[in-house]
Amino acid sequence: MLSRLGCAATLLLLTSGCTAYSVTVVEPPADALSPAPPAARMARVCLVRSSALAAPAPVVVRDNGRLMGATSAESYFCYRLEPGAHEVESVFGDDVDRDLGTASRRAANLEAVAGESYFLHHEVMAFGAFRVRWVDRETFEELRDGCRYVRLSAVPGDEALPPAFPVARAQPVGRRP
Repeated sequence: MLSRLGCAATLLLLTSGCTAYSVTVVEPPADALSPAPPAARMARVCLVRSSALAAPAPVVVRDNGRLMGATSAESYFCYRLEPGAHEVESVFGDDVDRDLGTASRRAANLEAVAGESYFLHHEVMAFGAFRVRWVDRETFEELRDGCRYVRLSAVPGDEALPPAFPVARAQPVGRRP
């Protein structure tokens, strides 16, 4: 039987994470919260992680392979995207998970239309279970309640920080599924 100290050490190991990806709480850009359509000829996607589970482990987001941002516990962020095909890849886990290949990867496909907004929920559940799902604006706003707007503030040395409100390029027509 584990001693109290052993239980505490096990709990610490299970809840601590080490990652080169860090986020900082910032004021959301006006366009991120506006119910108005995004800028002309663009679409918008917002991602929310309303759970406090596995707080130290980020969910790193790439759109068509390009780094867009990350969510942490009880946070959200938005970015703009060109109309067209997008694969939004979300990777949940810390650096150890990435090194061992045990990070959870989920993809959500989207055919973005100019002037539209899309909302993706990062659902982190007990025992490290993770899924992504598209939700409507009303559900997003309910999930976002109590969350903070974040932006990537640190990335591994081989990557560049994305701009404050990045733009994702659509897949070229020849590369679409």
